[in-house]
Amino acid sequence: TTRCGVPYDEVVWCTNAGAPAWLADRTPLDLDPDGFIRVQDTLESSNTPCVFAAGDICSIIGHPRPKAGVFAVRAGPVLARNVRKAALGLPRERWAPQESFLGIISTGVESECIASKGTMGVKGAWLWPLKDYIDRTWMAGYSTLLPRMEEPAARVPEVASGAGEEAVDTIRSMGMRCSGCAAKVPADVLSRVIARLREEDGNADA
Repeated sequence: TTRCGVPYDEVVWCTNAGAPAWLADRTPLDLDPDGFIRVQDTLESSNTPCVFAAGDICSIIGHPRPKAGVFAVRAGPVLARNVRKAALGLPRERWAPQESFLGIISTGVESECIASKGTMGVKGAWLWPLKDYIDRTWMAGYSTLLPRMEEPAARVPEVASGAGEEAVDTIRSMGMRCSGCAAKVPADVLSRVIARLREEDGNADA
């Protein structure tokens, strides 16, 4: 029982998202009263050009929203396009996040969910197939439903082309020259993994 005399079986302590302290301590970025990066509707910092932020870390001027993953997901493509536009010196794309979103969570009881959108909420087992479909479709988008990408033909450097056909043939016959520095793994390990992936891909096609 609480101090107010309210009986309970379990307590679930829910807190809001919090901004990391280093934003205020170590950056000159403009922040909102809660410490999140204040960005324009282009997702660009309000006081630091070419610095972008999306998702829970930021708040969009004129578009206050709760911290929820759906906004980060929808902001992703806009963020990618505007980073490219910034690099090319082009005008940024403006974006306004949706005002409400559908949330479906499991109650812990088998095949039972609670759905909410805005001020409305419903509960029932009939929501489970919908949640299951949404979750599986989302995960498949990063695995089985990924678009198949054709491997582009290797581009021969102009220097090699100028050296003659023999030099070109030599380059084409060489193995992978990348040492995997950015992958933080040895080149031989990276080579074995790539070879295994190609083998598995070939078996799948067969």
